[in-house]
Amino acid sequence: MDARFSDLIKSVAELPDSFTVLPEHDLKADLDIDSLRLIDVLLAVEDEFGVELEEDALARIETAGDLYVEIEKVAAA
Repeated sequence: MDARFSDLIKSVAELPDSFTVLPEHDLKADLDIDSLRLIDVLLAVEDEFGVELEEDALARIETAGDLYVEIEKVAAA
């Protein structure tokens, strides 16, 4: 995961700058991102990375690492 991704997650989740987002962090349990905030995260990710995630990707995304992998898949296509 790169710093741009980590900074985006911290910003949307309102986490302190000193927090380190790890791939294994669960978006809901560890980062306190509820379903409404998850939509904000996805929109911010799509805007920042210039990608469009598929709706069914939401079902596969549980951790920060899962989300980053989805971004990489779409960006590589």
